[in-house]
Amino acid sequence: MSLQGIVETILIQRAVHGDREAFAELYGRYEKRLLGFIRARTTHDADAQDIAQETRVAVWRKMPTYQPTLGSFSAFAKFWASKKLLQFYDAEGRRRRVAILFSELALRFPDLEQESEVEAIVSRLKAEQYFSMEIEEEVATKERQLAAVYEELLSLTFNGPSPPHQLLVFGFVKLLEWKPREVVAKLSAFPLRDIEEQLEVEYVNKSQLTESQVFPCFTQVRQSMDRIVGEVVREPRTRRTYPHLLRCIVGDTRLQDYYTKQAEEGRADNVVKWWDAVSRRVWSDVQSLGQGPLCELFREVGYD
Repeated sequence: MSLQGIVETILIQRAVHGDREAFAELYGRYEKRLLGFIRARTTHDADAQDIAQETRVAVWRKMPTYQPTLGSFSAFAKFWASKKLLQFYDAEGRRRRVAILFSELALRFPDLEQESEVEAIVSRLKAEQYFSMEIEEEVATKERQLAAVYEELLSLTFNGPSPPHQLLVFGFVKLLEWKPREVVAKLSAFPLRDIEEQLEVEYVNKSQLTESQVFPCFTQVRQSMDRIVGEVVREPRTRRTYPHLLRCIVGDTRLQDYYTKQAEEGRADNVVKWWDAVSRRVWSDVQSLGQGPLCELFREVGYD
């Protein structure tokens, strides 16, 4: 175990036994990441900040129940953040939003429904037939086939060799239809791991695909967030462009670290070049497959 891991283990042991200072130091290591997890699932930053504060209090109160052998502290804290998110939208009466959010979170935390507060929320949703609304939205056979092709294309895109920062920018511009200037203005200062989570969540909400179809497609880029840039990025030109980042953890780097121009207009140009590079790479991969539904879909959505 690394020195950092040993220190964290000690902090956890002390926090579990009621040491507030140890908890503050432990939680501080994950606070920004947790805020990003919450922010990706809320519309307004003020709401995200409020939920984050409630999460901190909840995690502190539940520390005596934390068992490291059952999962990481990060997962433990996100579990409680998930409860607070569901409670927030339930209190606002946004049942459909709660149903969609629960479907997403339940994939990450299978035990979530067993919590008493969440169990009550889910019971109300079922009584009001909000889950049946989701079932009713199931498409006919032809539409299901089209969804499968979209899933294949999504997997091909995000499991390719493109650098993580380019893939994430591509996702926001091409999949979520953000403008390059919007990407620069809203995402530049955030760690890539937060941007990656936001992309997954927003794409599920926007697309006709289900969580079980979308999340696996992002597995490679999601896992790259915990590796160093030098291990993930193999393309020689990209490595030469960012020699100072090669030993950094991908998920800890920020989009602004990858811009080669400082002016906003120049940064927007960088964004355009990045998503264009991914588009060209994916189009080449699709062409190598020959004719078929994926090629037809690729032309239809205009990736080329």
